[in-house]
Amino acid sequence: MYSHPRHLAVIALLAVLGCNSQSTRTVPPSLEPVAGSLHFGEAWEQSGFRWQVRLRNQSSQTVTVQDVQTSCKCIAATPQAFVVEPGQTATVDVTLDLRQGSDEDLPVSEPRELSEFSAVLRPKYATGGAAPGDTWRITGHVRRSFYGVPSVVDFGDISQSENVSFMIKAADGVSLVDVRCDAEQGAATFSNDDAGLTTVRTQVSHRKGGRFEFPMKLIAKTGGGVDLPPITIPVTGRVVSDVMPHPAESVLGLLQPGQVVENTILIRSRSGQQFDIESVICSDDRVEILPSRNQQPRTDGSVAYIVKVSAADKPGDYSATVGFQVQSDDQQQSNVSFRLTYTVGNAAI
Repeated sequence: MYSHPRHLAVIALLAVLGCNSQSTRTVPPSLEPVAGSLHFGEAWEQSGFRWQVRLRNQSSQTVTVQDVQTSCKCIAATPQAFVVEPGQTATVDVTLDLRQGSDEDLPVSEPRELSEFSAVLRPKYATGGAAPGDTWRITGHVRRSFYGVPSVVDFGDISQSENVSFMIKAADGVSLVDVRCDAEQGAATFSNDDAGLTTVRTQVSHRKGGRFEFPMKLIAKTGGGVDLPPITIPVTGRVVSDVMPHPAESVLGLLQPGQVVENTILIRSRSGQQFDIESVICSDDRVEILPSRNQQPRTDGSVAYIVKVSAADKPGDYSATVGFQVQSDDQQQSNVSFRLTYTVGNAAI
């Protein structure tokens, strides 16, 4: 097919204009990190290492950052939103948890002197997000002061003062000089052995029921007497009553109107200590709590009661709560409860 030369010239011109249009498409302005602000060099491990990232607006437009997203819990940044005018520089304060990626599972006899740290900040611009490669990666090397440090000391469920121990190893030239806790929350001690391992023992003080969390700090120095940043370890757990009913709930199922059923409940001490039941209160008059025929404490430190239920006369779902006021040998007074449920069906025809 024949094409007129004039037509070919027009097509070529349009192609050139199209290419120029693609090449001159406006790129949203972004911020450039100032040289050196993304690498903190070498630092001792710690939970709150502070660093500053300086960002410069090299464009001719105002840059608005709506949010700064982080790659992990090991980094926090402030401010999260800010504006940088053309030619100006902004500073983002970051807090790094240099304990992340610790050698908790590494045998304490095979320590590594330095470990690499890397975390990413990703800005979200008001002009429509960020380019795929527009991230600020903070890097550095972490010098370990201890090996085998747990990320958390979890007591689990406890009913009174209990101890949890763990072993750590100090790096060469580092000595553990103290372990600190809030005296009202707990206490900690440590001891060294001939193999260079340190055993840290943590104790939780008596406290009210429910979950708890408090910090424990490892205080260390170098051989030259330089104080090192404290290593903070969260201590967590939950305090439950030492004396508990077993089972804590009883489902009696389907009963006929007025039917009488009996069940047995044990009041038991988790620690095996002696205790007295000072009073029993029930939320339903149709439920009686009777001492068992043998009210003496059993060999496992528990006391048995008989729960006698007279089912209601009307069909429906019913529940009752029985409360026991307990006085234990450690002078702790507590209230424990037992719940039972049942359903009354239609009378048999």
